[in-house]
Amino acid sequence: MRKPAATDIAAAITALRPGNASARAALGTGVIEDATHALGAGPVAWAVEWGARALETVVLPVSERGELPVQAIHRTCEALLLEILARLGGHDFRPDLTDTYRQIAASAAEQGVPFDVVVRSMRDCQQLWLEQLLARMRPTLPAEALAAVPLTVTEIMDGAITLVVGDYLAERERLAEGRAAWQRATVQAVLDRRPIERGRIERDLGLTLGHHHTGIVLWRPGGATGPLLSRVAAQFADRLPGATLLTVTADAERLWAWLSRSRRPGDGEWQALTSVRPAVAGTRAVIGPSAPGTEGFCRTHLQALDAARVVESTPAPADVTDWHTVSLPAVISADLERVRWYIEQTLGPLAQDDAAAAEHRATLLSYLETGQSLVRTAAEQHVHRNTIVYRMRRIEELLPAPLTERRLEIHLALRLATHYGARTLHRPEAD
Repeated sequence: MRKPAATDIAAAITALRPGNASARAALGTGVIEDATHALGAGPVAWAVEWGARALETVVLPVSERGELPVQAIHRTCEALLLEILARLGGHDFRPDLTDTYRQIAASAAEQGVPFDVVVRSMRDCQQLWLEQLLARMRPTLPAEALAAVPLTVTEIMDGAITLVVGDYLAERERLAEGRAAWQRATVQAVLDRRPIERGRIERDLGLTLGHHHTGIVLWRPGGATGPLLSRVAAQFADRLPGATLLTVTADAERLWAWLSRSRRPGDGEWQALTSVRPAVAGTRAVIGPSAPGTEGFCRTHLQALDAARVVESTPAPADVTDWHTVSLPAVISADLERVRWYIEQTLGPLAQDDAAAAEHRATLLSYLETGQSLVRTAAEQHVHRNTIVYRMRRIEELLPAPLTERRLEIHLALRLATHYGARTLHRPEAD
């Protein structure tokens, strides 16, 4: 036996009649017949009318997107209103809208309809229908019965919004993944110098190829890319006004980024880029030299990759590294093993990983970088000039080839040994 309030609500639902009986149903004949059997012809016609009005006055004007599936939205409005009336009237009637919700969500995501527009339009429909129901029921229903109306409408609309939003977010994520994969493929085609139409590249990547490009490689050892590294990439973009930011996920730990704009970064802007402190702890970033055009897009990225390889092999790298500061090892070194071979063959005993060899390397490097000045070398090493003379004699004895014959090669080996440290030095105990 129904409670009086429920009986009153059911009677009010049964009494609903449309103001315009000419509105045509959007739902199929079978669904309308089932609804009519449960509710009666008058309430069904009222739902058909106000489903159409919601479509015309709320959904379409707010979305302003003619590409949206109008018929699917129309069916949804109608079905939701019928479900609201059925619940209020105590009837078990609930049209299956799973596929329709999915269609609407997919279309909204594909057309780029903002998330808040989707939710707001559904809430506006809810408000419109609630106002109409209360206007018709308030004169005849007691307060305790009337209170159930907004609760029921809200409950049904909350459920619908949850389903639509879930489908919308899932579809948007799928589309984002698809766009990211497409961008990644386009970037790789450009880097591989494959023939590809310039306009398509610019559409896919969202930048102008003729601009100046600054490549950045970001990674976080042991951490995922995604939003974390994208946040850091955005920090760099903030330091270069007017630049377009492109990011591409390279692998599980690495993000590639480009900053593109019509003019090359000035000295002050470059300093601002290199002084970025990543907001995500543990992030490393390497900045390639800016260069123009399609070739510049490739070159700055490849130079950043070379520099990243050097930084990853450095014992204690900085958070942000400018390619220019590691250009020598980036250009010379293919891998650490070959670097070690080069250092050992060029420096001989001076490539040992011990204190005496380290002292000799520091002295020789200072000697070469001060223009072979004994006085300046002694000042830099904080020793007497005669000590430098003695050390240089000993160094000449230890070097595999005379310094005068292989000065450039020896200087390079010393710089590499200084940069990479113990990882490229000879350890006798390991033999």
